[in-house]
Amino acid sequence: MLTIKPLAAAILIIISSQAFAEMNTAEVQQVGTNNTGSLEQQGSGNYAYLQQDSQENSQAEIFQNGTSNSGSVYQLQGSDNNADITQRGDSNNATVRIGENGGGNTFGSSVSTYQEGNANTLDITVTGYAAGVTTSSVGDNNSIRGEVTGGISGATLSQVGNNNGIDVNLGSSSYASVNQAGNNNTASVSGSSYRMGNNSTELTQSGDGNHANTYMGSQFGKITLTQDGLGNQADIYSSGRSITLSGSTLGNNNTVDIDQSVETGSAIFAQSGDENILNIAQQGFVDNFTANATQLGVANHANITQGSELNGASAVVTQSGNNNAATIIQR
Repeated sequence: MLTIKPLAAAILIIISSQAFAEMNTAEVQQVGTNNTGSLEQQGSGNYAYLQQDSQENSQAEIFQNGTSNSGSVYQLQGSDNNADITQRGDSNNATVRIGENGGGNTFGSSVSTYQEGNANTLDITVTGYAAGVTTSSVGDNNSIRGEVTGGISGATLSQVGNNNGIDVNLGSSSYASVNQAGNNNTASVSGSSYRMGNNSTELTQSGDGNHANTYMGSQFGKITLTQDGLGNQADIYSSGRSITLSGSTLGNNNTVDIDQSVETGSAIFAQSGDENILNIAQQGFVDNFTANATQLGVANHANITQGSELNGASAVVTQSGNNNAATIIQR
């Protein structure tokens, strides 16, 4: 068992630990500005922990190659810091925490992670403002969980493989871009901030049996959804004010369920394939609801319900094919 616990508080410190055996532990803690902490481990069952307190313009890097490894980066308080974790192998776990420990005053930090292999997990929490998160996962049965709640932040998440999952929660004036390629993948994106608003969610799935679930409670929010494959299902719910939704589904046996409980909202959706089902419900206290659905194929079903205390709702359904059914209710 190898254990390293250096404490650094200098202008520029570089600490690097390499282990080529199994079951090693490396821990680094730094306090100050312009620090760099770097940990590299080779083998299986290793643990790397890197913590930076009261930082500015500091860099934290962890590289692990093997199986069943765990890497954690904690950057508590400070601004303009970077956290980078790279893991290659199976059954690895990565954890990133930015702005915790009661600080909550981080600004302009960035997180970048890359995992290659199967059955890997990633857990990211960012509570600072103007943060940027970029993750990439290649392999099967991998999971990504992100909490980017500080505000004015962005998250870009990508997965390539089968049976992968993404779960992201956004703060105010933030955006999330989710891209999944493969079969039987799931994605859930939620964003809530009625006061500041301007949240944006972009979700793309390619493959068979995909499922997407998005929620947005905001002002002036935007949701963009694209699904490509067979048996896809999308559940979309939004509340707040002036939420716009645009979506497209290509494939067979797709199901889309949209619920907008907002003051003003619009939903534009296009489906191409067989046996698609689309349900849109819009309700609120102000007018200017808009729903536009296009279906091309056989045995499609479209159902639009609009309810408002004021007038001004509009609904358009276009269907091309056989055995299609369309129902529009306005009240």
